[in-house]
Amino acid sequence: MQYDMRALFSFLFLVSAAGTCFGQANQTCQHTGLITPVFNFSVDGFLGTWYGQKIYAGLADNATPLEFRCLEVEFSRSNSAFFTLTAEERYISFDNGTDVSNAVTDYIHISEKNDAVWNIVGVVDGELVEADSVIVQTDYTNWVIEFGCSVRDNYRYENMHIWTRERVPDPEVMAILEILVNNYGFPPANARTVDQTNC
Repeated sequence: MQYDMRALFSFLFLVSAAGTCFGQANQTCQHTGLITPVFNFSVDGFLGTWYGQKIYAGLADNATPLEFRCLEVEFSRSNSAFFTLTAEERYISFDNGTDVSNAVTDYIHISEKNDAVWNIVGVVDGELVEADSVIVQTDYTNWVIEFGCSVRDNYRYENMHIWTRERVPDPEVMAILEILVNNYGFPPANARTVDQTNC
C-alpha cells in the first residue's frame, strides 16, 4: 500500500500552526462549528468500509477503557435522500468476558453547507442519541480523522477518531496521524486503542 507521506506532513504542519484545544465539558456542542472540515469533501470517495483505530476523549476523565473491539463502519448512501447516509457499525463487545457480535445502524444527515459536516442519529443503550461529526482530514483511500460531539445528561462528550481502510494500518502513518490529533488538542494520554486482532 502506497501512502503520500508528503501530504501527511503538509497536514501536520497546517494543524500545528492552527491547532486549538477543545476540552471543556458543557451542555452544547459549541465547538463543532469551530472545527475546520475537509474542503471540497467527496462523499462518494468516502463511502465504504473504515476500521476504527484510535478514539481520543476531549477530557482525560472521559478516556475510560473500551468495552468493545474490532470496530468497523460501512458507509453507504440512503435511498431516501441525497443528503442522507447510513452507517452500519459492527463490533465485538465483551462486557461480561464473553465476545458478543453487534451491528448497529446510524442515520446521517449531511449539512447542505458542507458535505464534511454531519448530524448522526442512532440508538445507544436503548436511547435515541444525536451527535455532530466533522470530517477533519482524509485522503479517502487510507485514513480519516473525524471530530465528534454528543450531549447526554447535559454533559458534552467531544472526541477524535482515527479510521483506516485497512484493519491493520501502517505504523508510520498511524504515528503521524496521532501527532495530528494531538495538535487538535486531544493528547495521547486521552487515547484508547481499538483492538483489531482476531476479528
